[in-house]
Amino acid sequence: MGHPGLGAARATHGLALVLALVAMGAAPAVAQVTDLVSVGAQYVPPVDAPEAPPATAQLTSVDLRLNAPIRLGERSILIPGIAYHLDSIAFDDTPEGFVELGPFHAVSASLYYVRLLPKDWSLALNAGVGLAGDFDQVDGGLVRVNALVLAAKALSERVTLGFGALFNYAFGRPLPLPAFRVDWHPTPEFQLELFLPGFLRVTQRFAGRVELGGLLEISGNEYAIRDPRIQDAWPCRAQPADNPLTPRDETVAERADCVDNVAYSFAAVGLTLGVRLFASVWLTLYGGRTVFRRFDPRNADGGDVADIGDDLPNAFFLRGTLTFRAPSPGEGMEPALP
Repeated sequence: MGHPGLGAARATHGLALVLALVAMGAAPAVAQVTDLVSVGAQYVPPVDAPEAPPATAQLTSVDLRLNAPIRLGERSILIPGIAYHLDSIAFDDTPEGFVELGPFHAVSASLYYVRLLPKDWSLALNAGVGLAGDFDQVDGGLVRVNALVLAAKALSERVTLGFGALFNYAFGRPLPLPAFRVDWHPTPEFQLELFLPGFLRVTQRFAGRVELGGLLEISGNEYAIRDPRIQDAWPCRAQPADNPLTPRDETVAERADCVDNVAYSFAAVGLTLGVRLFASVWLTLYGGRTVFRRFDPRNADGGDVADIGDDLPNAFFLRGTLTFRAPSPGEGMEPALP
């Protein structure tokens, strides 16, 4: 009983996530609210698919972010934004019966509010809602919600500390996390930014036109799987006839082994080079290597699907981003964001 295509289907899930994991996407939204327009792409060279040799796959990712700051008096600003992320996988030398999943899409809308408070305090609130999946079918399972509350205190003109909480809700699972932020400017040209649990960035600016730095980021994503080649096949759906050559009964669906969504997480480190092309338009390259990657396919109840989730091999990557920034505080931005 069982299905001769089950192994290939599971290998497909694993391969799709192995490759999706190297698509780090953009840094956390808290670090991007002053970007008015941001367009980026990432390339990862072909890598072996350990669960489906001799297959290889190459991942290309695309990001688009638009923000529209609205001043609300002298001490408040509201920033509505929209974002789109794409992970597209190109396979080669796939074995017979291999199911190529993707592309995967994530769309979201957010509202970011900052209020400057007395005694050098400020309060930042962010709320967002979006959809993430292969979009073969759109249903409530694709919805995800996130929120951020961050209070910040300017200890001096050079140091700002912030603390608060993050909340994420996706695929029926809430995930609250503490948040901590440090912004240190020992000189006008040097900046260290730390946001836990998101990133650590160090940047040195030269003559206001070139930026060199390093970036360590921790992030991830989740995608709903609605591909009918998965959802209409066993174990997601009972089949009209059983295969006597396999040990499991395919006429009975096994929902615990049906992949409803996939979650991945990663950590990456690399170097950044930014060049101001003109006005507030910057081109930034970020190249490096992942130091941790993991994927976890889950069923509709949020349980792990047995024998699929795993730590993944690390990989090199290169990301390029074209950004139209809002003016920095030294260039007339009002007000500064925590």
